[in-house]
Amino acid sequence: MAAVIGTLILSLSLAANISGSFYSAYTFETYKDPVTLEMRGGDGYKGVFTENYSVDLPAGEYSIVASTLNGQMSSQEEKIIVSNETHWDIVLLYEDSIEFANPEINYSVDVPVEEESAQETNNNTIQNLLMFSAILVVLAIIFILVSQRLEKKYDEEQDYELLKDKELTKDETIFLETISGNDGVIEQKEMRKALGWSDAKTSLISKFMESQGFVKLVRKGRENIVKITEKGKEIIGQKPQQE
Repeated sequence: MAAVIGTLILSLSLAANISGSFYSAYTFETYKDPVTLEMRGGDGYKGVFTENYSVDLPAGEYSIVASTLNGQMSSQEEKIIVSNETHWDIVLLYEDSIEFANPEINYSVDVPVEEESAQETNNNTIQNLLMFSAILVVLAIIFILVSQRLEKKYDEEQDYELLKDKELTKDETIFLETISGNDGVIEQKEMRKALGWSDAKTSLISKFMESQGFVKLVRKGRENIVKITEKGKEIIGQKPQQE
């Protein structure tokens, strides 16, 4: 009897499912190679999937993160609440790698004849060395932050250059049609809810579509308002209506 009750309780606790697809941030198409998926929280979960995934686990709050087996691409870690049937697409981006080597410090001191003078010199040397080390650390941090910002900006510009001549994908078309059907303006979070996309995917497509002149992003607090432009209306008007 106890075993039956235990099995029933376990079945009820595993009453949630999360599923979705893996997308490349650079093509907006499903990623074809194996991906490691990790759910952090509760009992946790880790497994390998290809293109799509589906995981049964207890309902609750988790952190979800994925990475390719070769370690070159990964998703940003996001907090989600899993209940019943939850759909969550994951966008994979290339990892930034910055190597910075601190220079070695060689410092020599001549030892004076008098012991008191030697002790004072050593103290001054240590203080100067600590100050010099602190300056190097600050410069290193500034260098890394500036390099990351410049590299990220360059990568985004390169991605947009590679994609700007493409025809509209299915996701891009749905994106513009959703805005057009909402009187030409919609909050980005409402767009995410309406399409069932993740924050990362919605943000990436919004920025790309703005770079192409199809929409304009207007900042409102911590959220963006997405407005369709005349160019966006024109390209939607050129597409044949589907029954």
